[in-house]
Amino acid sequence: MHNTLANEFVKAKMGKQRLCVQFYLFLQNNFVDKVFFKNNKKELENLKQTIAAGSVDVPTELEALMKTEAKEIIQNHYDNLKGEQELFKLLKLNRDKSQKLLDITKFDKRIKLRQMKMTWDYTRTIPMLLHFIETFFYILISQSQNIIYFAMIFSMYQNAGMISIFYPIAVFGWA
Repeated sequence: MHNTLANEFVKAKMGKQRLCVQFYLFLQNNFVDKVFFKNNKKELENLKQTIAAGSVDVPTELEALMKTEAKEIIQNHYDNLKGEQELFKLLKLNRDKSQKLLDITKFDKRIKLRQMKMTWDYTRTIPMLLHFIETFFYILISQSQNIIYFAMIFSMYQNAGMISIFYPIAVFGWA
């Protein structure tokens, strides 16, 4: 239950990030092959299991950080007798309604982004500039095959001839 609440909490807070952070996430999700840059064996094993289960979503560094921090905050709030009783009452009151757990607990209204210290530090201006530079290099590495294909097509355009026609046939005909 804590994991579900943490996932919903992170999704809700992602939409409330500053515009530059949302642009960073857009770049990360659309132009970077995030699996290339995972170097933690435990994280890769977890990712392998989730992909084997049918999920294709690879979290960004910010999403993973927020999820870890959200789990910690939720556990601190609900892993005691008072928190369990509060959660039980909320679930009992909303048993008939098919609301999300986050809507029932209203946990996203209680916790502000500023209270999530690691996330707040990650998304400040200077660290975000560094993350954008890092993302630019990740995009270059992830999209290197497209750059190579473009260079090959441009080379064929510049040096067109019967002898050089075998190169694009070999590259594009391989599949």
